[in-house]
Amino acid sequence: MAAHPAAAEIKALSRRRFLKTALAVSAAGVAVLGGTFAFLARSPKDDLKKPADIVALTDSEYQLFAAVCGAALPLEGNAQGLTPWTQLPVLKNIDHLIANVPAHARGDVTKAFQLLDYAPIVSGLYGKRFVDLSLDDAREFLGNWGNGNSLQRAVSNLVRRLAYISYWRESATWAPVEFDGPVMEKWGLVRYGNAPLPVDGERVGNEVKQGA
Repeated sequence: MAAHPAAAEIKALSRRRFLKTALAVSAAGVAVLGGTFAFLARSPKDDLKKPADIVALTDSEYQLFAAVCGAALPLEGNAQGLTPWTQLPVLKNIDHLIANVPAHARGDVTKAFQLLDYAPIVSGLYGKRFVDLSLDDAREFLGNWGNGNSLQRAVSNLVRRLAYISYWRESATWAPVEFDGPVMEKWGLVRYGNAPLPVDGERVGNEVKQGA
């Protein structure tokens, strides 16, 4: 079975034993803020429902990735002439990737998304959730986390990688960067997957392959 495209980032999250601790600390900060937090944490987007064809992402995760894509991917009128992400099924692609996250890691991934969404309030720097940040603030926040501690980097890398993969997999994004498609498709190559190397004395076909 092929590895998940974001396997490294998901594994990094799963290795972070302090993920739950970080969430607990955030929850403690929320408790201290009390009613103020309850007011700030409420978003108009909480009432928005995901499209019917989105099956793996929750309503809140769908809104979170809409905000991530807005901050990380090309928008309408960009100077490079890149295809705007809103013209492509990027969120649908992300949903497909999340649907294939291994079951044992899904809980950590969910906690990471929650942490990212609420961290701008808990930090006291922005006064609103990630889903409600302006584009500039969202870009700044993702950039800061991308250069932050190991947990922040793991979360930032995960959400941005999912967005990038889901955008660039669409052929409509290739022409502006002069990419003419995967060579395996152009040359008609057969995909064999990750075949193991032969061991000493292993017979392959009619030949005995000797190890290096």
